[in-house]
Amino acid sequence: MKNSQRVLALMGLVGILVAQTGCTSYQRIEPSAIPLNGQVRITTTEGKQMELTQARLTSDMLEGLLEDGSVIHIPVQAVGEMEAPEFDNLKTGALFIGVVGAVVAVAVGGIYALCYDEDC
Repeated sequence: MKNSQRVLALMGLVGILVAQTGCTSYQRIEPSAIPLNGQVRITTTEGKQMELTQARLTSDMLEGLLEDGSVIHIPVQAVGEMEAPEFDNLKTGALFIGVVGAVVAVAVGGIYALCYDEDC
C-alpha cells in the first residue's frame, strides 16, 4: 500500500471515529419534551442545577436519578429551566477539521522524512 493510500485510509478512519463520538451541547427544552434516553439538566426556580438520568414526567412531578443513584421527585412548578444534550453539527465539524488537519500534517511530515533521501 502506498503512503498516500495509508494517509487516506487513516483520514477515513478518523472521520468515522469523530462522526461516531460527535459533539453535543445542551439545548433548552420544555418538560414535556424529555428525550428518550431521559438525560436532562435542570435548574430549579431557586437556582440549583442538577443533572438527571432516566428522567420522566408524571402528571405534575419530574422524576429521575441523580449522579449518586438516588431518586429525586421535583414538582414541575419548581423547574425553572430544562436542557437536554443534542448533537451539535458545528462543534463536530470543527473537531473533524482539526483532527484531519493534524493527521494530514503528521502524515506529510512522515512522508517527507521517509522520502528525504530517497526518490518517492
